[in-house]
Amino acid sequence: MAIAQRSVTLQASPDKLWALLSSLENWPYLFNPPAGWVSRSTLQFETNLLEGKPAGFVLKLDGNELSLWDISEWTPPKLVVSRMKRLADAHRFQNWLASPTGGFSFKLTPIDSINTRVDLSFEISFNGRIGAAFEWIMGLEQRAGNTLDRVVKRLEKQLEPA
Repeated sequence: MAIAQRSVTLQASPDKLWALLSSLENWPYLFNPPAGWVSRSTLQFETNLLEGKPAGFVLKLDGNELSLWDISEWTPPKLVVSRMKRLADAHRFQNWLASPTGGFSFKLTPIDSINTRVDLSFEISFNGRIGAAFEWIMGLEQRAGNTLDRVVKRLEKQLEPA
C-alpha cells in the first residue's frame, strides 16, 4: 500500500481554502499529473450530485473512464474523504489482475484568522502479489507523495495575490 500524507500551514482562511478545494471545477487543475506521468494527457471529473452535494465522481483520461469514486464525507468547511469504488469497465482486466483500492482526504483546521492547517492524505493499493510488484515497480508511494506536493504548490499559487 502506498500512503502519502502532508500537513502544511497556508496563509488563508478555512473558507477561502474550502472554496478552492471543494470546487470540483478546480480539481482537474489541482490533481492533473505532470506530462509523462500517465500516457494520456488530460484528467476530467464528472460529478454525481445528491441533494446539492457531490456524492461521487468519474475520473476520465482524455474522455475514457478510468475509475469511479464515492465521496463518503463532505463537511464544509472542514473535510472531504473519497474512496475509489472500482475501475471503469474498460479496465476490468487490470481490475481482475490486481484490484486497486484507494482514497484521498483533506482536512482544514483554523490556526488563527489568517492561517489554516491543511492535512492531505492519498493512498492507493493493489491486491495480490502482482499488485505488490506493480506498486514497487511503479514507485507508487513516491508518486502519491509527489501528487500531494503538487496539490500544495498549486494551492499556494492560487492563493498568491493577482
